[in-house]
Amino acid sequence: MVRLCLLAVLIALPWTSTSTAGEAKPQYLIGQLLVAAPSMPDGRFAGTVIYMCEHSADGALGLVINRSLAKMPAEMIAENFGLDADAAEGAVNVVWGGPVEFGRGFVLHSTDHMGAGSLRTGEGLAYSSNPQMLIDVLEGHGPSKALLALGYAGWGAGQLESEIARDDWLTVPADAAFVFDSVPDEMWRAAMDQYSIEL
Repeated sequence: MVRLCLLAVLIALPWTSTSTAGEAKPQYLIGQLLVAAPSMPDGRFAGTVIYMCEHSADGALGLVINRSLAKMPAEMIAENFGLDADAAEGAVNVVWGGPVEFGRGFVLHSTDHMGAGSLRTGEGLAYSSNPQMLIDVLEGHGPSKALLALGYAGWGAGQLESEIARDDWLTVPADAAFVFDSVPDEMWRAAMDQYSIEL
């Protein structure tokens, strides 16, 4: 009787899906790279690499990291965003984060400086939509690595899962070195190569 009860409990537990090789895959993709498959039907996302910041049963949010817009002077960013920042010398890498709310900025950054509202997403990686984090970056006392994403990629409940099941996207692990140090134009190919190795 005890054995039957235990079996019933185990059957009722949610299980993480496994690959054909038997390796557990994360239930959600926070901190992973979403890589557009060569057959991606949506032209906006063809050849993109997206860093996943949020993913739950309610939907997902990610930032395209390989569509560089400009290396923009800190002073110009402060002026364009209307920020009261004593901008330091230097420039910040600005990327097209996705088609949703293009006027909204997100800072994807290293975890050596965490501000109010920073959400840790993976080893050495966090993101924030708090303007203070952008001010910290512009003033030169923020995280050692950062990029500013304008806009984001968003999915409703179950939408991303459907696109993955349709083979529109591939997923590979992410790390800070790849996100911040890779040449944007080479990211998609490098991520595809990494996917092949993971297989």
